[in-house]
Amino acid sequence: MAMLTGAAYLKRIGTLQSEIWMDGEQVSESYVKHPAFKPVLQTKARLYDMVHEEKYASILQADSKETNFSFEIPRSMNDLLKRRKATQLWARETLGVLGRSPDYVNTMIAVLAGAKRFLQRLGLNMGKILNRFIRMQ
Repeated sequence: MAMLTGAAYLKRIGTLQSEIWMDGEQVSESYVKHPAFKPVLQTKARLYDMVHEEKYASILQADSKETNFSFEIPRSMNDLLKRRKATQLWARETLGVLGRSPDYVNTMIAVLAGAKRFLQRLGLNMGKILNRFIRMQ
């Protein structure tokens, strides 16, 4: 999976055919441009763009330089410290008000992927499911 840019994120969101209603009226214009949604979508796009900026690369990019930090499976204390720094950087950028930043689900999937063997010992066949899900991304 390549690192997404803010423009690519907005383009992707703009192609969705979601039905959105506000104050009893259906939103007919592109919600990427709608005043109620544009600010938060622009903020989220900024987070994706930060990953590509050289001054943040060591914190926000995965060691492979192919994805952002949220797809890395933490395997050491240093990995966890890097993840904390990245999460704090994004929280500072959004003033802490973006409750579901782009790392939200990715982090959950990475943690589950890192715990595949443990989950399998519990009888949960997560390995195949997680591998299939990660390939879809």
